[in-house]
Amino acid sequence: MTLLHVASSVGLSPKLIVVYIDHQLHIASKDHGQFVKRQCERLGVRFIMAIADPQVIANGEGIEAGARAARYQRLFEIRDAVDAACILTAHTADDQGETVLMRLAQGAGLRGLRGIWAHKGSVYRPWLNVSKQQLQSWASEHCVQSISDPTNADTRFVRNHVRSMLNQPLGAVFGDGWPLQFSKSASHLNDAWSALGYFLDPLKQKHVTEQRGDLLICRDGFCDLPSSVRRLLMGDTIRRLLDETSQVRLNRMSIQIEHCDRLLIAGRQGSQIDLGSGCTAYMEKERLRLVRSTEAVSPIPAVSVTGQGTARFGDWIVSISAPHAYTGESSPGTVSLDSCPLPWLIRHPRPGERYRPFGMSGQKQIRKLWNQVGLPLRLRAASPVIESAGGGLILAAALRPAEAARADVGARVVTVVFSHTHWRPREPN
Repeated sequence: MTLLHVASSVGLSPKLIVVYIDHQLHIASKDHGQFVKRQCERLGVRFIMAIADPQVIANGEGIEAGARAARYQRLFEIRDAVDAACILTAHTADDQGETVLMRLAQGAGLRGLRGIWAHKGSVYRPWLNVSKQQLQSWASEHCVQSISDPTNADTRFVRNHVRSMLNQPLGAVFGDGWPLQFSKSASHLNDAWSALGYFLDPLKQKHVTEQRGDLLICRDGFCDLPSSVRRLLMGDTIRRLLDETSQVRLNRMSIQIEHCDRLLIAGRQGSQIDLGSGCTAYMEKERLRLVRSTEAVSPIPAVSVTGQGTARFGDWIVSISAPHAYTGESSPGTVSLDSCPLPWLIRHPRPGERYRPFGMSGQKQIRKLWNQVGLPLRLRAASPVIESAGGGLILAAALRPAEAARADVGARVVTVVFSHTHWRPREPN
């Protein structure tokens, strides 16, 4: 709430859109959304309420990770739907301090100890160097009303447990400002990482090449690099291959880097390493080839949908809301039933089939659009599109609804959500 009031106080109300994501993890979550809505109405700020995809939450590595994935998925969808310039979040130095502390306990390296990124893609976190106490003082002075999420006190969640068990003893030793000091350390490490990237980028260009979607590292020259540099380059290459969509745990990524480095140094032909997410690495001649999954996908039968409910298309789940009147508020996945009547057909795209999402001036091949939004190559062959009863394409997985699905105020609409059991949209770097 403080971020809303600060932005409003400097005259940004007409440009703001406040998004409340209801994770439905506690009984009062809907009431909290209504509280935020009333505050926005009082300040003249546009408000959007969205429900987190429960399937994404369930597929996370624990509720915390799943809720975070579902939250950002919705935020990115809404950002695209309303053509927002950026996303602001109110993470504080306390959040940063807790993150750095947890990653220290997990054995993170320089990359992980940078903590929460202050800026990545369109996401900005302006308060990572401001303590929670400072914000609370400002809110108190300006009579800002707030609510408390009861899940923040649930010590079954790791972050809450760390906060409840360690905040007081660390404060007794280092003072109440310890999170701010941790946050400063994370900022210094982020600067160091950026400086390191300046020197590593030429090495990436020299030693790592791409060939038909595979990544290649030649032994010549690479093996002469210091081991610490080799591991950094190897880690970056593996992450590129996985498209940063695979939820590889820290210790497993370290093992993969070590195994790939040893394999390249030894140069044993035919040796192979499973990188997860359908990707492998193996030696051929004098180079290590990291391969994305290219397994043929068996055709999935088309699925007909007639209304509200969920439908499965391979590993994709398509959720359709109950029909309702369109109020004019932009919402991701909104489709006009007036122009796109049911029943619909969920199917594979045809070779070369073209699509025109909201806001695009012309059509483009669907597979090229999927490449632009970061849908991994290994998923594209099994990803669906939706055809209306009229025969035109109205939706495609991971893309905005078609221009033809645009609704006028008062039209009957439904909200359609695509989710995948092993993938979520990623924020571009």
